[in-house]
Amino acid sequence: MRISLVQTLDKSLIQTLPVDSIKVYPKVPVMNMPVSNMLAYAEDVRKDGQRLPLVCFKTPSGPEVVLGELYLRILKLASIEQAVIVYIDDVPMEILHLIILGYLEGGFMSLAEQVMLLHFLSKAKKVSHAQLALRFKLSRTVVTNRIRLFVLPYEVMSGLVNNEVSEGHVRALLSLKRDDLIVNAFEIVKRDGLSVREAEELVRRLLGRGKRFKQSATKLTVEYDLIAKQVGDMLGTKAYIQPLLRGGRLILSFKSKEDLKEILEKVRVVI
Repeated sequence: MRISLVQTLDKSLIQTLPVDSIKVYPKVPVMNMPVSNMLAYAEDVRKDGQRLPLVCFKTPSGPEVVLGELYLRILKLASIEQAVIVYIDDVPMEILHLIILGYLEGGFMSLAEQVMLLHFLSKAKKVSHAQLALRFKLSRTVVTNRIRLFVLPYEVMSGLVNNEVSEGHVRALLSLKRDDLIVNAFEIVKRDGLSVREAEELVRRLLGRGKRFKQSATKLTVEYDLIAKQVGDMLGTKAYIQPLLRGGRLILSFKSKEDLKEILEKVRVVI
């Protein structure tokens, strides 16, 4: 049986909470894995118990997993009712290093989780890029580049995590700076199967177009904001419009299933 970090950790560092009460940090997307692999890992958990603690941010609404999104789903699949967590602010760096190695060796750490951890440790804990490179088994250049990916919109980060695009693609897209432009370009890259060089050329064209049409784009954004406010007021919720190269997305915010049902009922009445 492999070593269980959960069993070796100091009890003062860990908390045991109901699995259903643990949420995932909103910037961490789901990492896809074949069902057969998930079932095999779940069977290991049923036999050996939870080996790795879930690493969480401490928030007013409860713990949010920043490392262990996939592992949390495996625990649920194994019908584990209570999960062991640690708060990243409370864990000594050497212990966190062991946990990170456990996730890396097990294949449970997504690229998004790595980006979140690198960003947090670099900015909040002031850990140098050289030290991070050693702890994550990366080069300093890769560490620097991955920290830059922290600002990626959720859709693009999800595509990166699930191999729809490469790091080279998204590094090129970062030059667009605005989330809507980055998402637009990502959709084009994914749809047309563009190479990294083609993605870089697309970005250059979009930046050129942005300079030429900056005034009209600003006017259009103001119009969209007004329309979104009208829709939100009508439905009793916050509404956002995300412009795309062709059309756009209307995003409605809700806090619970009941809120969603009320919004849908209002939509039916309007239609």
